[in-house]
Amino acid sequence: MTCSVCRRAQEDGFRKFRCRGIETVEACHTGEVPKLIRENEPFWFLFQRMLPGLFDGYGGVNFTAIFQVLDLYKVPAGQRPIIHDKCLVVIAAVREIQEQERIKHGK
Repeated sequence: MTCSVCRRAQEDGFRKFRCRGIETVEACHTGEVPKLIRENEPFWFLFQRMLPGLFDGYGGVNFTAIFQVLDLYKVPAGQRPIIHDKCLVVIAAVREIQEQERIKHGK
């Protein structure tokens, strides 16, 4: 769920509150959209650029996508291990959600 989907639901009358987006409130009214702390905004920018090449069609992770983006955006050497670790955390969270969905749907 993203704020744009929620705003559309508000406009269509499916949500009975008004919110201009997660960046304008302390916490999401529905709990569906996590608030990104300012410290992680540069990481999230880079991670979004990694996403198209990060996951392959077989459920695997293409770690070269991480390094390619770090090279492309000339991320300093001292920042690379930190960004890599944050990527691993997000990848683990994605896998956890995938596993929960697999169990939920009996696959």
